[in-house]
Amino acid sequence: MAPRIHPTALIDAAATLADDVSVGPYTVIHGNVRLGAGTVVGAFCELGHPRLGGAGDRPLVIGDHSLIRSHSVFYEGSCFGQGLNTGHRVTVREGTIAGDHLQLGTLCDVQGDCRFGHYSRLHSNVHIGQGSTVGDYVWLFPYVVLTNDPHPPSEVRLGVTVEDYAVVATMTVVLPGVTIGSGALVAAHSAVAKNVAPDTVVAGAPAAFVRNADEIRLKVTTPVAESTMATAIVSPRARPRPSIEAETMPERPNGSTAMRIISHRVAPSAIAASCCRPGVWRIVSRDIEVMIGRIITARTIDAVNTVLPISMMLPSPKRKTRLPVR
Repeated sequence: MAPRIHPTALIDAAATLADDVSVGPYTVIHGNVRLGAGTVVGAFCELGHPRLGGAGDRPLVIGDHSLIRSHSVFYEGSCFGQGLNTGHRVTVREGTIAGDHLQLGTLCDVQGDCRFGHYSRLHSNVHIGQGSTVGDYVWLFPYVVLTNDPHPPSEVRLGVTVEDYAVVATMTVVLPGVTIGSGALVAAHSAVAKNVAPDTVVAGAPAAFVRNADEIRLKVTTPVAESTMATAIVSPRARPRPSIEAETMPERPNGSTAMRIISHRVAPSAIAASCCRPGVWRIVSRDIEVMIGRIITARTIDAVNTVLPISMMLPSPKRKTRLPVR
């Protein structure tokens, strides 16, 4: 299949476009560009833009089945694996090398000479300072800034390193030369001024250690041999009629504990949950009353059998009192 080129697009004759490439209106593709099979380029893009003082002779390689949305600009001298996916108005400067399935959200700004691993995701408005390195399966939330100049303005470039599986939450600023360790989690609105150890959670300005990341991750360790049932019963004060919502939790290949909250619409005035009976927790507030079944492994009794009878959970129609909290 021949490439599908909009008649208003400007394609240099030296550019290499694989089969079934699609190019949108008013897009400019320079002669140093190579587009992989199945790639789609939106309207008003520019690919292969020359770097400052450059001759525009360094190749820009975009892998197969990539999607570059409208108004995006990619400079020369970069290479992207297959499955690149961008939002609108993305800018990527020269010398950037990326693995497969990189996602760049709308208005992302990559300042060149950067390295990205496989399957990393950048949300909208992320700024990546020149010389930064982002590993595999990294997740950068909106408005994250990776800086690189310790004493601006200067010619010193100390890029940030974000190792595999790390997550940096919204509105976080990471200072030059900092390394965020593998599996670490940086909380929103943090200012990271020193290295973050692997598998830790940090927060604040300056960011400080909060806990180990393993303490908040969903863990699965031992097989679950049978499905389990959790039931939540909501007070009639929250809905016109009392309702029962049941959810069957499927078998998992691994997992020591399976826990799922079926209803979490609890009023702000809710008090802490109390244990009504082994395996059953109760949360009470002025507006809503929730029974939550939890558990379970193959060696425990079925969660359905641990839930109190419905007649005991729902308020009596003759009385408007609630069950006491124990």
